[in-house]
Amino acid sequence: MNGIRKSTVQFYSHHAQELKRTQKDKIRKLIEFGCIEYDANEKHYICKPIKGYNTRTYKLVTSKEFGFVCNCQGFNAKLRKYRESPLGAPKPSCSHIGALYEHFALTNKKRNCGPFKQTTLEASA
Repeated sequence: MNGIRKSTVQFYSHHAQELKRTQKDKIRKLIEFGCIEYDANEKHYICKPIKGYNTRTYKLVTSKEFGFVCNCQGFNAKLRKYRESPLGAPKPSCSHIGALYEHFALTNKKRNCGPFKQTTLEASA
């Protein structure tokens, strides 16, 4: 599985009916495996699958309301909850969007420019 094990990346446990591992762990893996890319033809970012872990590529499209939206199941479930109760639910996000922001931070750090001088994962370490 190319170094991917359930012990190293977030996954849904059907037995416990909950997510195991943190979203930050998954973001680290998405960055480590270079999953974030810009699709110049479609004019949006994509998050490619982690080989041996999942098979779907997700679209990350700009949004005035949320910054970015993702077509993954997790984001859309959070979006539904937010639409039902905007004051009671946090704005929707997902690990794919988190990895996109981390990608921006790392790119800007390499170039020594932009507002993302410190990466999200470094700030939480």
